[in-house]
Amino acid sequence: MSEQKNNHGLKGGEFLTKETDPQNVFIPEDITEDQRMMADSAKDFIEKEILPKLDAIDNQEPGLTIKLMEQAGELGLLGASVPEEYGGTTHRCKT
Repeated sequence: MSEQKNNHGLKGGEFLTKETDPQNVFIPEDITEDQRMMADSAKDFIEKEILPKLDAIDNQEPGLTIKLMEQAGELGLLGASVPEEYGGTTHRCKT
């Protein structure tokens, strides 16, 4: 597994106004291919499954949220922040 960087609590644009180690600043070039694929999967899921159903979601259509969460889980979108030993993924969030 690649070494993960810790931002030590920097928020938003604080890297611009506070003394910051360059190693702690996120840049898109730090994203791994696996993380990029996960981001693309999330984007596709939102475009194909969530956005077309916004009215139904707003109207709290019975069972829809559960169905969408199950679909997101099947794609592995719900495990990114869960440690692998507890069933999460090896894809770590960068931001």
